Amino acid sequence: MTEWILLLTLNLSGPLGDIRDVSLTTVPGFTSQATCETAARQIAERTIALVGKARGQQGVQMQSSKSVPALNTECLQIKK
Repeated sequence: MTEWILLLTLNLSGPLGDIRDVSLTTVPGFTSQATCETAARQIAERTIALVGKARGQQGVQMQSSKSVPALNTECLQIKK
């Protein structure tokens, strides 16, 4: 039996060469690559919006590159 798993990483990136606070989350249970990739797009869009909201609440200027959030996704097929 195979299934697709969505891997998400979120980190704050600063100046060139600076990467910190990498957070990994997995979402299992997808039956196809297409549904996994659709979920990845939807989750990425909302996550970036929510991180932007949090930055605004902390007084970080929206045009500032200070601690810019970076979200990466990948769908991985595994055998169970």
